[in-house]
Amino acid sequence: MPAPTVDYVPDFEANPKLQKQLEQTFHNAGKVLFLIDGANYMMMQDFLNVRVDLRKFRVVFNTIANVSRFQYFMAQRPELSENGTPSSVSLRPTDVKLIRWLEENGYSVVTKTASLIPSDNDQRTDESKPRGPSFKCNMDLELAGVALCETDQIDTIVFVTGDGDFLDTVRRLKARGKRVIVLSTQKRHAADTLHPHGRGILSEALRRASDMFIDLMDLMPLIEMVPNPDSQ
Repeated sequence: MPAPTVDYVPDFEANPKLQKQLEQTFHNAGKVLFLIDGANYMMMQDFLNVRVDLRKFRVVFNTIANVSRFQYFMAQRPELSENGTPSSVSLRPTDVKLIRWLEENGYSVVTKTASLIPSDNDQRTDESKPRGPSFKCNMDLELAGVALCETDQIDTIVFVTGDGDFLDTVRRLKARGKRVIVLSTQKRHAADTLHPHGRGILSEALRRASDMFIDLMDLMPLIEMVPNPDSQ
């Protein structure tokens, strides 16, 4: 668990270049909306082998910009019954805990229940270990819908994702005169140069379509999660 950060103050004095970069990025940005693609955000951390403290994340950008809202989009996995079918009423305790934590720390949460993908274990002939249940959940429509519906109240939209599926949404927002910032990563951890599916985390087309780009790795001096000594 992260150490408490309720009274966290970003140390911009030790990171003047980063402070200047962020101030330039959000200069005249007006009212800002952060849209966080939870699945892609988690993937970025695994890709970079880092962990972000979302409380610090919120404090940093509230210090730099006039943020209207931080909206977090996440898939929920249902609990499985004894016969392996998803429960229609029970969610994983870890998902429930995360949603509560996000809401208590200033994030608005949009959720969608993931669908179970039928297992192919019965069709496998090798002797390897059977695969666990797989789930699928696409929240692109929900995130894009919020982005396009907020245009009358928001001046700048920050997409915390590298997913190229949002390219059309970015273009439509820019056509409406909105500033679009993409927060993802171009950097690669030495031990993990590619996403497990064999592609990078960031769509270059999405990056090029945005007005500004922020690399998550560059933010780590200010937003890195510090382990809680009491949990060790």
